[in-house]
Amino acid sequence: MESFEQDAYSPQNSAGPHRRADLVAGRLAQLKAYNRQEWQRVIELGEEMMLTDGGYLPVQTLSAVAYNHRGLSYIEAADYERALGDFNRATELSNQNSEAYNNRGNTHRAMGQYKAALSDFAHAIILDPTDPVAYNGRGNTYANLGWHDDALRDYGRALALKPDYARVYYNRANTHFLLKKYDLALADYNLSIKHDPNFPKAYYCRGLTYGELQQDARLIEDFDRAQALNYKDNSLYGLRAAAQARLGHTSLALADFCQAIEVTPTNGELYYQRGQLYKRLRNRKAARQDFKQAVAFGLTEARSEIRRWWWF
Repeated sequence: MESFEQDAYSPQNSAGPHRRADLVAGRLAQLKAYNRQEWQRVIELGEEMMLTDGGYLPVQTLSAVAYNHRGLSYIEAADYERALGDFNRATELSNQNSEAYNNRGNTHRAMGQYKAALSDFAHAIILDPTDPVAYNGRGNTYANLGWHDDALRDYGRALALKPDYARVYYNRANTHFLLKKYDLALADYNLSIKHDPNFPKAYYCRGLTYGELQQDARLIEDFDRAQALNYKDNSLYGLRAAAQARLGHTSLALADFCQAIEVTPTNGELYYQRGQLYKRLRNRKAARQDFKQAVAFGLTEARSEIRRWWWF
């Protein structure tokens, strides 16, 4: 980060009104800051200048930008309270900063404060009605509230402004999925992947949709793509294992069930399903052990398998 030489402010070393503030504002505008510590330095300089020069607009506006960026770094760290504080300060310093309202809306949404989120997104849209990000954020909040028609309406507005917005196609697809409109969901997941071929969540969720449509081979293909893009979701292994088993791919199914149990070792359903696979393979000892584990982890229906003494 660029360093700043500081001297005491006085009328004698100022060439005119707000001269030093102008110089600092110019330096701040040129600064390229990329992490929280650097934005912290910008904020400190801005607050210092606002103390000496009052509400001088260039410094005030740039300080708002700095608070906004530091707030984003807090969001990345899931430190929502600090993020909220920074976005509050950003909007105090510049009430025309639509990005700060949008980011504060996302923070409220992450905290489950949906009414406050809707208010911030609405304000961001008033300030910049051509910003698709705000419509997407408000759409996501509507979806969280279960107001799916409103969510779809806002996703449509976002896409009208930015037709290649992969995340919005993905979000709209998720809403269609929740409404069990799987064909519409598939169409939007396809568009999301078209505009961002390296978006692992889209492959994973499209795979889930194929699963609902009983297209196991396509589910497996999409899960494989998501995994190749380093997608992390513990449910992937178990769902893919079940699909492999339905297709008769026994060894692949067994490998996935073992991996699924390794990452979620207290999931009784996984032991039960692997037990059924072992039962199909006539591996009585392994099947019985898995059914016992399933019962131990709360899946009482596995008791009926253990009681079939004639099989064991």
